[in-house]
Amino acid sequence: ALVRGVKAENDVPPVIRNSRTMLPARFVAESLGAKVGWIDVSKTVTGTRNNKTVKLNIDENLAYINRQETILDVPATIINGRTMVPVRAIAEAFGCNVIFYSASGANDTADYKRVDLDTLLKESDILSLHCPLTDRTRNLINKDTLRKMKSTAILVNVARGPVVND
Repeated sequence: ALVRGVKAENDVPPVIRNSRTMLPARFVAESLGAKVGWIDVSKTVTGTRNNKTVKLNIDENLAYINRQETILDVPATIINGRTMVPVRAIAEAFGCNVIFYSASGANDTADYKRVDLDTLLKESDILSLHCPLTDRTRNLINKDTLRKMKSTAILVNVARGPVVND
């Protein structure tokens, strides 16, 4: 991962579950400026930022955002002692706008706004790459594209092959 222009290592690598990128809760929340907590008795991870509190219980498809229930596509889970959470859900809960770019041009969804690569780079708080290696994706992210990203952006690479050339 790349956080604010600096390589960041996790002791647990990103995981894709049901097409959702999962990362350690502490990494995601703290990268977005949130304070993280853990309630062991209920197996609940919490994140608080700007008067917004997000709570996720392990292995439950519900999140609570300021006590309001929200359904998750994939639940938080524990992998190798780390609480893994769906990045998109946490980002949205803390007010990030979810957009996407399709290198192939074939992927489309009504759930999120599709944008061109330059817009994606300029507007993303978190950029998660999970695409196959093709001629279009080889070296998709390089020094030039990295310069177009926000200085506070987080880049998560779970792509297959040399999609990132830093």
